[in-house]
Amino acid sequence: MLKAEEQSGQLQKIFGLGVDSIYRSNVFSLWFDHGAQPQSANYAYTVLPGISATDMAQYKTPIQVISNTPALQAVHHQALQLTAIVFHEAGECALPNGGFISVEQACLILINHKKKQLSISDPTAVQKQITTLLQLGSGEIRRDAILLPSGPLAGQTMTIGLE
Repeated sequence: MLKAEEQSGQLQKIFGLGVDSIYRSNVFSLWFDHGAQPQSANYAYTVLPGISATDMAQYKTPIQVISNTPALQAVHHQALQLTAIVFHEAGECALPNGGFISVEQACLILINHKKKQLSISDPTAVQKQITTLLQLGSGEIRRDAILLPSGPLAGQTMTIGLE
């Protein structure tokens, strides 16, 4: 669904400002209508800003969907050699070119295969440490207990080398 129209809301609810002030602005909204009670439905999409209709017709995605389940979403970008994973709970994800990664807590992971780096974060900003088991290709299995930032830096991404 697509909508581009003026919308309004109370500044107090939007920005925590004002008491009875109403804020109005033109808003572009784009969403999928999933129906009233979708069951086991899934989809994947790529946002390609500024691409022409001609280029879109010839576009071949470099992105491979590895997993798209309620517990785990993972994609791999062939050209950039990046694997992005959302673990909604503890679990394991097979990696392209063999290997796997498993985690003991929900987290976000980005593996840069070119730079041999793993970036990890806890968007809930609750975890103090996340333990990973990682095997790239047929290499050794490594275990890392990654300490996460706390206080005002909680939720920030941590990056470690994989060599």
